[in-house]
Amino acid sequence: GVASIIIGHNHPGGQTKPSQEDIRFTRQLVNAGEIIGIRVLDNIIIGNNGGFFAFSGQTPECLQPTFQI
Repeated sequence: GVASIIIGHNHPGGQTKPSQEDIRFTRQLVNAGEIIGIRVLDNIIIGNNGGFFAFSGQTPECLQPTFQI
């Protein structure tokens, strides 16, 4: 019964800029969610200094599926 999810993870080094792996993983999650009918609303990276990066605000194109079912 899940309609949507928000993913979060931390970067213990404090850097909140997403790595290429973060971007690839987010796109994979979005595509997997599209297949099973669960929308990924955001992936938030938390740094150790209280900073964060939200894909929805910074790179919303990463939250769009790359294919249609």
